[in-house]
Amino acid sequence: MSKLMTALGSRAAYNSYNVPDLVGATNLTQSLRQRFADDYTDYEIALQRLIDIDCVANPQNFYRTLVDVRVKRAVVAADVSDLEGQLDIFSRAMLDLQEQMKARR
Repeated sequence: MSKLMTALGSRAAYNSYNVPDLVGATNLTQSLRQRFADDYTDYEIALQRLIDIDCVANPQNFYRTLVDVRVKRAVVAADVSDLEGQLDIFSRAMLDLQEQMKARR
């Protein structure tokens, strides 16, 4: 996805379209996608640690880890929300590019 978005922005700029919003949206989308991937990996590792804990033998450690997993899940949920919002901005920039292309015909 990132490669295609970058290629589109580069090609549009090369063809003299006014696309600073598209380029900016692409860069921020890529940054948010990477943040989501990193945060999801942290969540997945914490979840696996939780699964590995014997909750009967070690309830305090289980609860502390459960709280940590819930915090990490909330971070991932916020990342998804941020990414959805950014993709809406990218979509509007794409529509602007489409209008510019129609105007040149």
